[in-house]
Amino acid sequence: MNKLNIGILILIVFFTNCSSQQINKSTLKISINNLVDNYINYYQSKNKDFTIDKKYLLVGLNQEQDNTEKIFVYISDNCYKCPGIINEKDNIYIYKGFKVILYTDTDSNMIFLKKIFKNLSSAQRFSVEPYKDNVMYHSPRLWRIEYDDKGKLLFFCNSILNELKETKEFLKLDNSVEDCNLN
Repeated sequence: MNKLNIGILILIVFFTNCSSQQINKSTLKISINNLVDNYINYYQSKNKDFTIDKKYLLVGLNQEQDNTEKIFVYISDNCYKCPGIINEKDNIYIYKGFKVILYTDTDSNMIFLKKIFKNLSSAQRFSVEPYKDNVMYHSPRLWRIEYDDKGKLLFFCNSILNELKETKEFLKLDNSVEDCNLN
């Protein structure tokens, strides 16, 4: 994962309003496991190198300051030999053999994410290659999923736009779900 993508993920997740607690999360039904399972299945079917030995996942959840009635979920991956950033405070777990780093904007959203992301087990911290100065890195794929306060899927984006249509079909998303296709 390159610095730009990590920076974007951190900005999206961490620089949101801490007062974004208007959604009744106790009644909200979002299947993080289903999303992550589909992410894993989709990329394993496309790439033989998408394995627990070569990849780890990043899963984020947040509410934005001006959209407190919506929840945003982000899923991405990186390879162990690729540059990245893993901090001491990161929440690292194992899900279906993959190491998963969880990111949220608030402590209450972290509690919520851990509650709705089932079958996680603790994982030991691991290290990745550091970023090198003055090196340009490619942006990895990132799925962005937006839900309303009732848990209805409103928006889906795969940052790899040439995979967007195929991904929506794989996920069986109908045309009522907006996407990031600018056409």
